[in-house]
Amino acid sequence: MSNPPPKNLPPPSARARNDDFGLILVKYGLERILYRLSRSAHREVFVLKGALLFELWTHKTYRPTRDADSLARGDNAPERFVHIFRELSVMEVEPDGLTFDSDRVQAERITEDADYEGVRVTFTAYLDRARIPIQIDIGFEDAPTNCDRRGNTIR
Repeated sequence: MSNPPPKNLPPPSARARNDDFGLILVKYGLERILYRLSRSAHREVFVLKGALLFELWTHKTYRPTRDADSLARGDNAPERFVHIFRELSVMEVEPDGLTFDSDRVQAERITEDADYEGVRVTFTAYLDRARIPIQIDIGFEDAPTNCDRRGNTIR
């Protein structure tokens, strides 16, 4: 009697490089929700920062990350971000295989550091049966300076 083949294995290339397949899924989920954000009316509200931005700039992995960091303008009420990310979760884009659980978008104030004012948005994406936790941390106090509206440094 043979065992059934294992399911949800990382692709051979990820195994060969010894990559954490969970991190690959999280990065894909974050990139696709950020893609939806870039195509939405809310794109001018957010400025990407952190590890995902460094990777975009350098084309090298800065450090593994399980969240996206951004700055936002305007009202910092968590309810505002629940509304925005629910809208993004159901936004129609070219098929990417992901389904976002818009009913479970949650947002709460970040209180772990009194010097940092922010909101943490969490929800789940699915790629087939793979569950992908999505976390977006949004800051308000450390606004960028010397940047244009797209985050490019002004010289």
